[in-house]
Order: sequence, then C-alpha cells, then structure tokens
Amino acid sequence: PDPDFEDVKKHYLALKPTAVPGGDFLGSISANYPEDPESEKMATQRTFLHSLSKVYPFPNLQKVFETYLREHEPTLDSRKSYMKWMHGLLTILSRETGTSMPSFKGFAHHLAYYRSGCSKKTYHGKTCRKIAGGGRTKSRDHAKTFRVSHVKLL
Repeated sequence: PDPDFEDVKKHYLALKPTAVPGGDFLGSISANYPEDPESEKMATQRTFLHSLSKVYPFPNLQKVFETYLREHEPTLDSRKSYMKWMHGLLTILSRETGTSMPSFKGFAHHLAYYRSGCSKKTYHGKTCRKIAGGGRTKSRDHAKTFRVSHVKLL
C-alpha cells in the first residue's frame, strides 16, 4: 500500500542535510563572476543572494544564511573578493551541517574546474581531453547541452 500524504510529509520534514545544499552551485557562481564587474552586475548578484536567503532549504540553514548575509554584506567588487565571501558563507553552512570545508586555496582550486578552458594556463580536470576525429570534450559537451536546452518543447 502507498503511504498517505501525512506520512510522506512527516518523512521529508524529518530529513537532515548531509551536505551544504547547492554548495557547488553557489561556488561556481562566484568562480564565474567577472573580475571587474559593472554596477548592474553587482546589484543583480546582491538581489539574488538576498532572495536566495529567504528560500534556502532547511529552516536552520536558512537562518544561518540570513544571519551571515546581514552581518557580512557581500563583497562584489571582484571575483576573488566574492569567492572569499562565498567561502565564508559555505564554511558557516558546512559547520551547521557537520561537513568539512576546504581552505580557501582548496576551494578556489576546486572551483577552477568550473572555469577551466583548454589552454595549459587554465586547464583543470577532464574538461578538455582530445577526442577521436579532432576537437575536445569541453566543446562537444557544450554542443550537446546547447542542443538539449534549445530543443522546442512539445
């Protein structure tokens, strides 16, 4: 027999986070932030963070996010300052979830994967392996994602 709605609701309300929800997503946002942002971009990010703090999952993590945001206004004048601010937020959230967080240097190296290009200077990870017939995996994967995301919906 299928569980009733109240049983399902009780089950999901009792769940506890085992990692920071959306940690890689938030980190990749900061890693892809412009080095010298325009004021409009900074305002957009500030609005995004304040909106996200109101809907962040798990009430205890939402409270931590809101408190950190209130006490430490985001530094959005450069990519590095934003990444440091984000590292601080994710460190506080990881303490709350009981998970580990690397140092800022380790955090930045992990996020370099999301920014990596195919030149030796920016290469990190498996994003740029050469494939048979020429080309690189990063370009191939981008093309596949583009095709999937731009297909007309039925």
